[in-house]
Amino acid sequence: MPTTDAKSYALIVQTDGGCVLADWTPTTKPADPIDRESDYSASFMRPLPVHPTVTVWVDDDAAWRGLPINDPARRLLRRLLAPQFLYCGPVLLTGAMTYSRGCYAEGLTEGQALDLIELYLTRVATIPVQRTR
Repeated sequence: MPTTDAKSYALIVQTDGGCVLADWTPTTKPADPIDRESDYSASFMRPLPVHPTVTVWVDDDAAWRGLPINDPARRLLRRLLAPQFLYCGPVLLTGAMTYSRGCYAEGLTEGQALDLIELYLTRVATIPVQRTR
């Protein structure tokens, strides 16, 4: 049920498929929620605007440091028709980038975050085609 809460959030998708909703402000450093809510420490988070309303933050050093591939995040981003890269370590999703405010990302509303989680949990079924002889 949607709320009228004006708080903004970031969604962290863990490598094991767990999702964490973290508080977010446009001035939050992207590594802070990962460091607070994850077993990993993020060194340098880079933004990837993948959708008009969603920005993905990935740790550029995660693969080099041997963090596991984040298949859950890759599946979610494929559903958003985002470019398919090798995402390693926890992935942070926030709202759109607002370049007018100094290249900061807006937060997600609670509804947007829940929609992303639902999108991740919804499986896409492929219906087999009838065989012809």
